[in-house]
Amino acid sequence: MNPDEVKQLRQLESENARLTTMLAERSLEIYVMKQIAAKKGAPAHAERRCFTQ
Repeated sequence: MNPDEVKQLRQLESENARLTTMLAERSLEIYVMKQIAAKKGAPAHAERRCFTQ
């Protein structure tokens, strides 16, 4: 690999790590919102509306 390819690979690995973290955080947020909705006894359609916005 030449130096430019190594640099690009490192950038892609960094971006992949950042996106993976974002996905994990978003998944956790959705899980928590579903747990809160379930405790409040919210109907399923209200829960769906909350997640599509």
